[in-house]
Amino acid sequence: MCPADDSHLTLEFADHFVIKPSTYLASGDVDFSRNMLGEVGRPVDQGFEFSSSKNSKFLTADEIIEYNRISGI
Repeated sequence: MCPADDSHLTLEFADHFVIKPSTYLASGDVDFSRNMLGEVGRPVDQGFEFSSSKNSKFLTADEIIEYNRISGI
């Protein structure tokens, strides 16, 4: 879930979003714009929101069963 209030902190990757922290408690620079695979996220538009109510694709029961089978759940 990415609330619109956090759009200024949100980065979009190919298959996920990252919401950067608004404050940093640890020392050092953390680059949230690059994931462990080296992929670079891009900032979302101001006011962007991702939530269940705005989702355009819902998995069917069969798709959930297949996902669980593949992932060993």
